[in-house]
Amino acid sequence: MIRILVTSMSGTGKSSVLQELACRGHRTVDTDSDEWCEWVTDGRGEPDWVWREDRMAELLAGHTDGTLFVAG
Repeated sequence: MIRILVTSMSGTGKSSVLQELACRGHRTVDTDSDEWCEWVTDGRGEPDWVWREDRMAELLAGHTDGTLFVAG
């Protein structure tokens, strides 16, 4: 059970890489959606797009076979 975080700046091809990995039979999750993230207000009063920790913990704990690639 391997988990790999794919991270980089916007527009660098993370989604394209995930698509190719999925075509090769790997489990992939793109976390840039309301399902995995939410807007919160940070300590300076600014909006911040952050992971929903409960859902991420469930995703990572529930992965028991093969390699999971997560983009975030």
